[in-house]
Amino acid sequence: IEPVQKRDLVASVTASGQVRPRTKVDLSSDITGKIVRLAVKEGEMVTKGQFLLQIDPQEAQANVERAEAALSAAKASSAQAKANLLQAQKSYERSLQIKKNNSQLISDEQLEQLRTQAEVSEAVLESQNHLVDQNAAVLAQVKSALGKTTIYAPMNGRVAVTADVRVHGGRGGTLELTLTSGRIVVDRVRREITRDEALQTVQLERQRR
Repeated sequence: IEPVQKRDLVASVTASGQVRPRTKVDLSSDITGKIVRLAVKEGEMVTKGQFLLQIDPQEAQANVERAEAALSAAKASSAQAKANLLQAQKSYERSLQIKKNNSQLISDEQLEQLRTQAEVSEAVLESQNHLVDQNAAVLAQVKSALGKTTIYAPMNGRVAVTADVRVHGGRGGTLELTLTSGRIVVDRVRREITRDEALQTVQLERQRR
């Protein structure tokens, strides 16, 4: 029998649980293409912003160049349409002023034709401006696709999975990466103490006092 001493009461519980990352990010490519470079392996630690993989950007780059050319052409057409509108408006205003000064010099039919021409030129300019907006939107879209050919790590972590890599005929391919980060979390099950353990705890507390 040991004499009563003041000690810390330590309870150890063994239970089953699930180990999971605090943060998990699944990465997958939004576009298809040949994977030309893979810079990470399963289990490798990476930092935020680190290069992970490269999908062949040639097709996406060609789409960007075509969209840039189309946008430049649309802007040129819009500028020409604007110049035509200004000229048509000036012709109409000048003829209108002449008509006011001397109605015999310009007929009503000629004046109406000039006014119609100015209205048509205005409609053409509006159409060209819409075309510029459409081509600008297309350019933004293909530039976004080009940016997605290069994938970087969105956070610090460990590459947990590199799977489902398939290249069909050197063109189509998919790659899924899972990055995990943070502390390990275990779902622990709390054990219920028995009546004897509870009484023993109370007795120890009384002895301490």
